[in-house]
Amino acid sequence: METIYDYESIVEDLIGDLETSEKEADYEELEDLLKDYNNFISSSNKSINGLCYKLEKLARFDSHEYVNDLLEDDYASEAYDEYLENCVEMATSDAREIVEELIKSSEKSIIALLQLLSKYEDTMFRMFRFIDDVMRLAHVNDEIDNTI
Repeated sequence: METIYDYESIVEDLIGDLETSEKEADYEELEDLLKDYNNFISSSNKSINGLCYKLEKLARFDSHEYVNDLLEDDYASEAYDEYLENCVEMATSDAREIVEELIKSSEKSIIALLQLLSKYEDTMFRMFRFIDDVMRLAHVNDEIDNTI
């Protein structure tokens, strides 16, 4: 996510450079376009953060730790000798059910995140291509002499 936020500052710097340069119609159009891109990037970053936050519980769930905690807390008095295997199976089954519930509840967020990232990637590609075109046009050709 840090790289994504770094890009926001790069676009903001470009906008700032345009605001301090001479105001020509081309610059104003370019500035408006950059602002539109920056608004999209900023709102997308917030959406990506929100979706990732929703998926964090699934990502952080440790079924092994859950099983161990369950054996210690709930099955400690029963989990000895010949009953241990049965208790481990019950705790593992409980953990599996939780993972399945987390996956089901995260499905919409995962699909939304994938769609947003695809749109984000397309927009970033167009933006980089646009900036590359602008930089090529802005390149100073030392072979041209405008002093004559």
